[in-house]
Amino acid sequence: MGLACAVVGVLLFSGYSSTAGVPAPVWAFAKNITQPYFLVMNGVLLGLAFAMHVKRVRSMQYIFLAAHADGLQFLATLILAVSFLRGEDILRPSILIVVCVKGICIVAVLHFQQLALNENLASVSVAYPLIAAIVPCFFGVTFFGDRLTPSPEILAALTMTLTAIVLLAAPPDKTVKVAVDIAEPFL
Repeated sequence: MGLACAVVGVLLFSGYSSTAGVPAPVWAFAKNITQPYFLVMNGVLLGLAFAMHVKRVRSMQYIFLAAHADGLQFLATLILAVSFLRGEDILRPSILIVVCVKGICIVAVLHFQQLALNENLASVSVAYPLIAAIVPCFFGVTFFGDRLTPSPEILAALTMTLTAIVLLAAPPDKTVKVAVDIAEPFL
């Protein structure tokens, strides 16, 4: 059921595009990172990770932390790309700070992905791509001021995708392992 919801959500999103919003230059990084909506979005993601910690669903906790770091890394990539295309000096301290943030985020993504995979490969392999695809969209909206016009298709896609995440992130049913001795019939 969760996979079906995910597929429907992706199909609904696939036909939507927007040209609104332009990535901010490096000098606006400090200003944009303190925007209230961006801070709220960070709080929501970290709050979800904390809720998974409290519920003792460590794989989902690591998924949310990896997606958060991946979203921040995505922002740094857009800012650096715009800076390079504008011909800004790459040795400016503000650009070097964004490069360092990007590097730290890449290491954090890899670290949390490995921890999540170590906890529960089945849940992570399904839930992480969905969450990691949504987080940069939300970060882009809150950081750059991109516009996401709410339409019935967008609302249905978000609902289906979030439903898929909830269904796919549920802890698996407990299974009973039965040890079988293959030599037993011959005794």
